[in-house]
Amino acid sequence: MKKVMILTLVVLAGLSARSDAEDEKRQKETLERIAREAAQNAARENQRRMEVGKLDDQVALARIAKSDEDTSVRRTAVKRLTDQTLLAEIAKKDKDVHVRRAAVEKLTDQALFVETAKKDKDAYVRLAVVERIEDPQILVEFAKDDADEEVRLAASCKLNDTGLLVALAKGSDDWRIRARAFEHLIRKAPPEEKGEDTWRDLSRFMQRGAPFEGIMGIAKSHKNEYLRLAAMCHIADPQEVFFADLARNDKSEWVRYEATRRLGDQAVLAAIAEGDKSEWVRKIASERLEKLKGKK
Repeated sequence: MKKVMILTLVVLAGLSARSDAEDEKRQKETLERIAREAAQNAARENQRRMEVGKLDDQVALARIAKSDEDTSVRRTAVKRLTDQTLLAEIAKKDKDVHVRRAAVEKLTDQALFVETAKKDKDAYVRLAVVERIEDPQILVEFAKDDADEEVRLAASCKLNDTGLLVALAKGSDDWRIRARAFEHLIRKAPPEEKGEDTWRDLSRFMQRGAPFEGIMGIAKSHKNEYLRLAAMCHIADPQEVFFADLARNDKSEWVRYEATRRLGDQAVLAAIAEGDKSEWVRKIASERLEKLKGKK
């Protein structure tokens, strides 16, 4: 009886091993078939894109742009379209972000593509619009209010109006946006306020991997206030003692303002709110203090 049981187990083990091998073979064949079909589909899609890319028939292009199942084919058709009404519709309604961006890039009416950008949930589309905007008032809206950091940075980099840059440097909650605004202010400053040393220092600390201590040194002691501001705005880590020193002692109200808005020490903030000679530095200190008290 024991021998029969052993033989039975051996047979079952053999059957199981053969079954496993057959399963593995079937899985391999399935994967190979899927890979072949994917390659064939890719070749067909590429051929279709090439054919659509040669079309001039606007009626045919419109039909493809609106209803083709393949997003890359729709995008190719959109790039050939000239109908502004249809492009606006696609920019607002297509499910694929790349198709919507392609449609936005073809729109010629600034008011239309700005409206489209503000409503699009994807930053990739909004970024394409910001790159085309020339109106500084619209740019400052994106630079201050857009939910995505890259969009805010792109809008900030295009701003050239000193008044708007000042408003952005003072008002943005994003230190990176404030830093870019200050950098633009540095570039716009009169030559006598810059000089060779300023540009050398700016180039050094703006490079990737600049020593953190070097940036702090510029923020604390460089003779150009714009450069001190820009350097300080690139210090993202909490540096309470460092910022408290700048907030209390720097000669520039801009530097004191920027340092104050980064403070967390309520005693220091209270002293600044009471005693700083600048009204708007005192104001930001009071606002910061109230915000911190509200968190308790």
